[in-house]
Amino acid sequence: MAVDYVHFNESARRQQEQNRAEKALLDEKAQCLRVISKSKECINTANVRIRKVDEQLAKLQDERLNPQPTLFS
Repeated sequence: MAVDYVHFNESARRQQEQNRAEKALLDEKAQCLRVISKSKECINTANVRIRKVDEQLAKLQDERLNPQPTLFS
């Protein structure tokens, strides 16, 4: 009976260790996925700003290259 008890306790302890290790890895993966998600949000925001700046630059460059005469200048 003592052998069964030791074997059962060793198996249960090993299972608990594996469960803790698995949980730690899943937590780390979840954290990495949150970082990726935040990074994607930042990249998308930056890309929107870049497109707006590019539009403004194109407008300024177009005005410089094709000046329109004004009546009162």
